[in-house]
Amino acid sequence: MENLNENLIFGFEKLEIWQLSMDLSVDIYHLSRVFPIEEKYDLTSQINKSSGSVPSNIAEGTSRFSKNDKARFLQYSYTSNLETMNHLIRAYRVGYISKEICDDYRPRIKEIANKINAYYKSIFNEKIQ
Repeated sequence: MENLNENLIFGFEKLEIWQLSMDLSVDIYHLSRVFPIEEKYDLTSQINKSSGSVPSNIAEGTSRFSKNDKARFLQYSYTSNLETMNHLIRAYRVGYISKEICDDYRPRIKEIANKINAYYKSIFNEKIQ
């Protein structure tokens, strides 16, 4: 995909965790298109909402001024990330995706979780100048 105008990029767009989670969200969106139509308002909707919530909460958290507010939105993104993994497992167990596809997402979700944790910790380790 073509990069957006560099002059119009918001700070959150420069964050690796936002980029990784946005990429994952887009991939999940495309993956969920293979789910049966009867899942439109259940699993398809749930997995798209949880995966989309990760970058959204990271972006929203960057706009907060207090450390506690920033941290709260990172917690939301972390839990939505794990919720996405849960939905992938469910999609596999009901037969919508293969075990290989489900397992392919695990390292990406784990990496995002680890990076969210690191970012969370960095918020509270900032030095006051």
